[in-house]
Amino acid sequence: MTSLIDNIKRSGLLNRTEILKLKVTLVMVFLLIFGVLTIPVSIFEGLSLNIRIIVPLTFTFLFLVSFLLLFFNKTRWAMHFSIYTFLGLTYYYVAGSGQLYGYFLLFITLSVIIFYQDITTYIIYGGTVTVFGVFYIGTITDDLMVIEDANLQVSPLIYQVILLGFFIVFLIHFILKDSIEETLSKEYYESEKLIQRFQDHALSYVQDYEERESIPPLYEDNFFRLKVMKISKFMAESDEFELMEDEDIEEISEFYFFLHNHHIDFIMQKDNLSSITKDYALQFNKYLMNKNNHMNSMIFKLLCEFKQPYSLDFKRYEHNFDEMFSNRTNRIIALGLLYQFLRREVTQFDKWGRVDKVMTHQEIKVLFTSKPMRKFISFEDMNFFLKNEALFMEKLV
Repeated sequence: MTSLIDNIKRSGLLNRTEILKLKVTLVMVFLLIFGVLTIPVSIFEGLSLNIRIIVPLTFTFLFLVSFLLLFFNKTRWAMHFSIYTFLGLTYYYVAGSGQLYGYFLLFITLSVIIFYQDITTYIIYGGTVTVFGVFYIGTITDDLMVIEDANLQVSPLIYQVILLGFFIVFLIHFILKDSIEETLSKEYYESEKLIQRFQDHALSYVQDYEERESIPPLYEDNFFRLKVMKISKFMAESDEFELMEDEDIEEISEFYFFLHNHHIDFIMQKDNLSSITKDYALQFNKYLMNKNNHMNSMIFKLLCEFKQPYSLDFKRYEHNFDEMFSNRTNRIIALGLLYQFLRREVTQFDKWGRVDKVMTHQEIKVLFTSKPMRKFISFEDMNFFLKNEALFMEKLV
């Protein structure tokens, strides 16, 4: 229980699989409480012996299957079986009661399905519950009319509309949420690629500067090595890590610095290395200081926290030709100037990572026809360039 509470507290740091596992665990805790209350009801309601045996056995079987799937990290399957278990118990309560409170259990079931935040699951299982609920309300019309006679004049159609409305509102929510998440995810990966590219160039410039100024890399500095070993010993002595001998820590630290001067793929191909050594190599590969990896991403982010950002104002300058110019003539002139600039000016990286290369006509053609370029030139301008590329090559070089 303590571990479950800790996971809930740090749920913002979990990935999607871990969050889903946490959700399944919470639903199963609720299922256990729900099931424990169901079994006595099935015994003392005066039901047949078959029902009194089938209900507990079915619940126990489905619950154990969900638990085993969760234990073996089959999280998606565990989610489905937890829903099956809840659907079975809900059907037992709703169909067995025939009363109005069974109607409210339908909303509880939909809420559990919504809790998983999966649109496919919601459409399949939530739609099934909604259809069943509509027919269920039709079968208990007489019971509802009894309540209406007690000065509660509500038509059964109202109950059906409320249930359908509840389902449709959250269906729209899921559709909009998925659309927004897809857009944000696309923008995130595009920006992440640009950031990785800039970090790669920055790291390359740092290495060139260190070579020109004869400055040894940080991972070869003895003071830095000593600090890394001290931090490693401190972490090994804490409760979060398995206790290790000082000699082992020093050996692992030396292995980390050793990897900076060797390629990880070459090391992994060696058959005489133990699996533990390969595991350490894979883990350390993310934290090598001369590679554009997780370690350098953290360093750049930390440094940027203490740097004053550039003041950018996108309202003054436009970058799309259609927004910059009101007529086609100006757009064509701008397209020609852009082509001429790329063909004459040094803007590209050579094979050594230096800005020392101009673009060829074919490279510009590939650039103009690429999808990211639609932010700058329209399809109309691109087609004009393709139809007149010979003229561009002849007059603008």
